[in-house]
Amino acid sequence: MSTIIFATVPAIGHLNAPLKLAKSLSARGHEICYLSGLGYKHYIEEQGLRFVTLGESTAVENTHFDQIALLERLMDFRFHGRPLDDQLEHIIEILRREIVNLVQTLKPDLFLVDPYIPDLALLVHELAMPFVFLNPTLFNPLTEMALLNDAPYLANVPELVLCPVEFDFPMAVAGNKQRYYLGPEVDLQRKGEPFEWERIDTSKPLIYCSLGTQAQLYSEAKRLLQIIIDALSGLPQYQMIIATGRNVSHDNFERVPPNVLLFSYVPQCQVLEKASLLITHGGLLTIKDAIFFGVPMIVFPGLYDQPKNSARVVYHGLGLKGDMRSTTVEEVRALIEKIAQTDSYRERVRAFSELFRKRDEAGISVKVVEALLVSLEKSHKKAHTAQIVS
Repeated sequence: MSTIIFATVPAIGHLNAPLKLAKSLSARGHEICYLSGLGYKHYIEEQGLRFVTLGESTAVENTHFDQIALLERLMDFRFHGRPLDDQLEHIIEILRREIVNLVQTLKPDLFLVDPYIPDLALLVHELAMPFVFLNPTLFNPLTEMALLNDAPYLANVPELVLCPVEFDFPMAVAGNKQRYYLGPEVDLQRKGEPFEWERIDTSKPLIYCSLGTQAQLYSEAKRLLQIIIDALSGLPQYQMIIATGRNVSHDNFERVPPNVLLFSYVPQCQVLEKASLLITHGGLLTIKDAIFFGVPMIVFPGLYDQPKNSARVVYHGLGLKGDMRSTTVEEVRALIEKIAQTDSYRERVRAFSELFRKRDEAGISVKVVEALLVSLEKSHKKAHTAQIVS
């Protein structure tokens, strides 16, 4: 069996996206190791997987940036093709030493690299280690990076996308020969925290609202959530669960009616299994979860890949789109009522749910990764034989 490194951005959405694939490969006997930043070792080990902290030695030094801010700064330099400053060069050198040590210790057969950390791909390539990109989104940031001028080989690295092909736009599928679509990879066994299920009124249709684990990044988040809360005050026939995330204080909200419940943590899959509607920021992981459980959605896209994800939801008839910056209480109520009164949204999302579940049962993601490993082994043997002959 093989040793596979999952190298991910240190953010919960990026860590969760490939969890099921990692667990499935581990169950088949492969040695799996997550490689990511500080603060997630306990969480990943709780899922039954090995974890190696990347950049641990940088935490001792005063960089004046947290991990995500540092990655975003590095990405900004790569997007614009600017030479790295002394601070970033120093960080890269530390990461290089850590990757060299990891390769010597674990002797990995394959790196699955998140394209949102392209410098890791550069380091792995420098060490002549096999790698492909494993993208938790349908947007590849490398396509817009000036970095490709200095490292054009990155454009030819295969990209595995953690999403069924049917959810993407047909034109996007046809125009990208290096992209391979996997299964939905919805992890139903993801371990989380206890939840107060006794507070849920099972006699009412349930609406689940989440702006993701980083809702505080959106300047409009507090306003939008208050508008959604106010909209529900006029719809007492529903109950709503709002996952605010840990960085949004519940004291920020002035008016919360009895049919709206605020939680810092929500077991998303278990709640969606009971929900009749999702209101979301448009992160791909949340959208996939909703599709898997046949839940139509209203998307208020924020940043990054979310506007295009919301366009995909509308294109496929899985829900509606709102404007995070300008929506009103009346508009939110109208969107909720339109979903409730239009059968086609439920029919379309159920059809996609069936498709997602078939992809899941077929184990397409594991098959693609194992086929890649077989191909790498054949290439290695061929190169070894050629070396002996010469």
